[in-house]
This record gives sequence, C-alpha cells and structure tokens, in this order.
Amino acid sequence: MDEQITVTNLKKYQPGYKDRQHIWAKIHFAILLDEEFQKLSEVDRYRYISLIVYETYRMGKPVCLNSLTCHLLGWNTKKRSKSLSLKMLHTLVNVRNMESESCVTQSRVEESRVEKKREEGETTVVQGVFLHWNSKKRKKWKSHTTLSHEIVVAIKLRLKDYSAADLKQAIDNYATVLLGRAYKWSYAWTLYQFLTRCNPNQKTELQLYRWLPNNFSPDDYLINPVAKAAVHRRAQEVAFKPATTEEKLAVRATMPKKVSLANPKSIDQQMAELLGSKK
Repeated sequence: MDEQITVTNLKKYQPGYKDRQHIWAKIHFAILLDEEFQKLSEVDRYRYISLIVYETYRMGKPVCLNSLTCHLLGWNTKKRSKSLSLKMLHTLVNVRNMESESCVTQSRVEESRVEKKREEGETTVVQGVFLHWNSKKRKKWKSHTTLSHEIVVAIKLRLKDYSAADLKQAIDNYATVLLGRAYKWSYAWTLYQFLTRCNPNQKTELQLYRWLPNNFSPDDYLINPVAKAAVHRRAQEVAFKPATTEEKLAVRATMPKKVSLANPKSIDQQMAELLGSKK
C-alpha cells in the first residue's frame, strides 16, 4: 500500500522560493536534542532526514512512498519494514493512505460517468421530441431550424410529468387538427408555445393537456355538426356490424334450452335480440 508523506512544519524552516529547484535543505543541529528524534533508532533517524531532503527537493510536494521512492531514498524494507518506520515517525510526519483516496477518486469518477451518461440519454430524448415536431413540416406548421435553450428547458420540464411517447403523440394529435381540412383549429404555435401556453379560461391548465392521448378526441374539433354526425354514424356502423358465422354459433351454444330448434326463424330472431342486448 502506498502512502503520501509530508514532514510536519517543513515549509517553516526550508527555503521559500518557488522559481527554481531546491538543491539543499536546512537541518538545524538542535534536531539532535529533540526528544522525539532521540527516541528513533539509527535507521529511522536516517529515514526521517531523507524524507526532509526529498520533500524539500520536491518543493514541498507530498512524497509518494512507493517501492520506487523507497529504493531512491535507500530504504531497505527487507531489513526494516516501511510500516514500522512510519509508525515510529508518526509524531514527526503526516501519513495519508493513497488507496482510500484512490477509491474516493474512482467513486467520484464513476458518479461523474453515470451523470454524464444520464445527461446524454436525456439529451437524446429531448432531441427526439424536437425532431418529431420538425417532421410535421407543412404550410401552417411552425418548425425550427435550431434547438434553442428555451425549447430544451421546456421539453425537460414536461418530461418530468409525461413520457416522450406521450409528448410525441400529443404533437401528432395537434398536427392532425391543425393541418387536417375536416378540423377547425387556427392557432399555429411554436414548440415552446405548445409546451408552455396556458388555457385562457383556466390559467393553471396547460393547452398541452387537450392534446395528450388520454384527453384528445378528434370529434371535438370537426368543422360542422354534419361532419360530426357522419363520423358518429361510421362509428356506430363499426360497433353494430352484422354478426359473423362464428359469433352466431357462439350465441347458439349459449342459448337456453327452452329455445325451440324446430323453428329456425325464431332462433335467428332470438339470436339477433341476444346480440343486440349484448352490445
């Protein structure tokens, strides 16, 4: 395990210039009388002085005490371990574990990577909504040449409440009414207005709500009642279409026993009644 070593109060006693490399270090003779220094063994005394010299040479930068540095400073870690010397020097030097700092750094890098990936994904979704809007280019349609900051903010704001699929479907519904000849709607908006404009009759409600899949009904925007009636009639024709052979057989299988099979005409009549009541 590698450690970062800084000698206590080193800068206070060493040259303070920073415009050139240090070629010497100050070691006051009074260090020999220091109580903590006298407690050290001969090996640890040398190691302490070597740390002072090397850190001064590095202009006060912390010493990364790895195997290469130990070899450079002449530390024979086979005869006396690095950890034991650092334990004895704990009052004279500051030791920081580089492995734990590396873990913290890696964690921050990973968080940054995840955040960047999330932002890239969010940007892709925003661009998808923007491109979907521009795909509706028609005479009345207000498309955009660039994705402005205000549009990005508006899309992100709506994505907090609705999915991208819902927003795209809302755009499709709006385009159907605005560009369709059978519909009456004269308000041509930009994408920003489409996402942010409020209902004039109810200021707390967005115009966007009317175009969302769960709220939109194209019949509400037809030009005249005749067209509405025609659409309603077509819907009824689809809903009440004649029964198929399979449906007739299914109804016959569920008919009560009191129905007489001797009279096919009466059976068909009762089947029609049952089909009508079922619908």
